Amino acid sequence: MLMRRLRLRHPWIVIVPLALAAAGLAVLSARAPEAGPPPEPMSLEDYRRVESEFVSILKERGAGAALAELRRRVAAEPDVVRECHSIAHTLGHEAYAAAGDFGAALLQADGICNSGFFHGVIEAHFAGVEDVAAAARTVCAAYPSGTYPGWQCRHGVGHGLMFSTENDLPGSIALCEGFEDAAARDGCVNGVYMENFNVERKLHPSAYLKEDDPSFPCGEPGTAHKSECYNYAPVFYLALHPGRYAEALAWCGRVEEGFRPTCAAGVGAQALKEHLDDPALVERACGKGGAEASRHCVRGMATQAAFHYGALEPARALCAGLKRGNRASCEAGLKGFEAMFRDAR
Repeated sequence: MLMRRLRLRHPWIVIVPLALAAAGLAVLSARAPEAGPPPEPMSLEDYRRVESEFVSILKERGAGAALAELRRRVAAEPDVVRECHSIAHTLGHEAYAAAGDFGAALLQADGICNSGFFHGVIEAHFAGVEDVAAAARTVCAAYPSGTYPGWQCRHGVGHGLMFSTENDLPGSIALCEGFEDAAARDGCVNGVYMENFNVERKLHPSAYLKEDDPSFPCGEPGTAHKSECYNYAPVFYLALHPGRYAEALAWCGRVEEGFRPTCAAGVGAQALKEHLDDPALVERACGKGGAEASRHCVRGMATQAAFHYGALEPARALCAGLKRGNRASCEAGLKGFEAMFRDAR
C-alpha cells in the first residue's frame, strides 16, 4: 500500500455551521475559556489503524464509499477530523492504484478535507511518470483555470511536485513556473508552500524550515510568490508554539511589510483547523491581535471554510454565526470566489 506520510501536528478541518442567535453567541463568548493548545493528535499506531479502516472500505466498496464514510466521521469524531487531509491523501493514492488511470481515479473525487483525495491521486500519478515536468503541465488539462476544480488540480500538482522531488522547494516552484497561466502558477505554488510548511519534520524533513526563523524562506531575497509563502508560514510557527495564537498574530506584525495581512489570515485558517468544533473560540483568538490583524484573521477563517468544503455555503454559515462586528470581515474573505466556486460540483 502506498502510504501517505503523516502530518500528525498539522490537522485539517470540518466546519460545523452555527445556528446560534447573536445574543446566545455573545453569552458563550463571554463564558468560554480562552483558546488553548489544540488537542493532542492521534498516536502513530492509532492513525495507522484508522487509516487502514478507510482503505479497507475503499478496497471493498470503492472510493466513493470510503469518502462518504470519511465525510460522516469528520462530522462526529474530532480525532478523524484532525487527520482527515492525510487520510484523504492516502485514499487518493489507493484509488489511483485501483483504477490504474488518472482520469478514472478522479471521477470518484470528493472535495472533503481540503481536497486531500484529489491531491493524493496527483501525487500517486507523479510517482509513476518519468517526466514529472511534462506531467505537471498536462495533468490538469481537463480542469479549466479559474474554476475551483482547476485551482485544486494545480494546487495538487504543487503537492505532487514536492512529493516527487523530496521537498525541493526551489525546484518545485521552478516547475510550477512552467504554467503559462498566472492563476495556474499561483495554485501550483500555493500547493508547494503548503506542503513545505505542513511537512512532517521527523518522517519527511524539509531543508526549507528554520525553527529560529519560522517565516523562512519567505523573507529571503529572491523568494518567489511571497504571498503564498507567508500564508502558510503560521502553520510552522504554531507547530513550534501550539495554541499561542495571540503571539502568532504579534509575530505576523513583525514580518516583512506588505505581507502582514496575509500572515494574519494564515493564523486564522490554522486556528480553525485546530479548533474545528469551536469557531467562537477561534473568533476570540483572532480578537487578541488588534483591530487590523483581527480582521484578516477572521478573513482567513472564512477562506479556510470555503476551501475545506469546496463550497461557499458552509463558509457563509460560519460567518453568520460570528459576532456582528466580525461578520463583514468574514464575508470579505469570500469576496471574489463566486466565479471560482460556481461550477465546483
